[in-house]
Amino acid sequence: MRRYLIVFILLSVLTVFAQDQSASFGFSAKVEGNNPSSMASDLRNKTILLKLKTLEENYLTQLPKRQYLEASMLVEEIRDLINGKSEVKTETNTQVTNTESTQSVNINMNISGFDNPQAPEPQSNVIVTEPATPTIQSVPAHEPMNSSAFGQLVYNIEDEAFADDQLLYVRTAANSNYFSVTQIEQLLDIFTFAEEKLTCLRITYPKVVNKDNSFTIISHFTYEDDKKLAQSIINQ
Repeated sequence: MRRYLIVFILLSVLTVFAQDQSASFGFSAKVEGNNPSSMASDLRNKTILLKLKTLEENYLTQLPKRQYLEASMLVEEIRDLINGKSEVKTETNTQVTNTESTQSVNINMNISGFDNPQAPEPQSNVIVTEPATPTIQSVPAHEPMNSSAFGQLVYNIEDEAFADDQLLYVRTAANSNYFSVTQIEQLLDIFTFAEEKLTCLRITYPKVVNKDNSFTIISHFTYEDDKKLAQSIINQ
């Protein structure tokens, strides 16, 4: 029993030592190449192999069959580690696995792209509602005279005795004010004769703000000729 214990302790020590030396050997071979340090590592590995052979021939043969098989497998693993075979096998398996994985990914991607073609995006029925056209109301560009100012103008005109003076008030007001059709009609009614009415219309109508109702002005003339003249003034 003591001999078995010694053998297993020796195997464990050799296993750890062989792994350290194998790792040191692999790193030195990759980085430094054939240099004195690498040669010394090779010498140590050969020494370990010789001791493993002595261990296998002198001690392992004295073990029972089951322990002998287990110990022989350990010794073989140590040899593989020293010779670098385990590392080579690991790298080879890793490369093969990576290659198979890459091919599998490529195949899956191709099949996925073939089986699941991109479906066209559904077209939504968009109803475009045109904005309602706002109702445009005609707004006068200018405001007519306010009622108080126009009332004062009418008072001043009626206060004059002569038509020329009355028309002077009309010209003065038209220079800086605008009139509605209704206001023009009130001014026309102040004058008695058609000629004075036509003169008042010529002065005030260019300043009217709501020409849409101009047809009512014609009714303030009595004779047909005067109406035609009034119409011509409106149509200018």
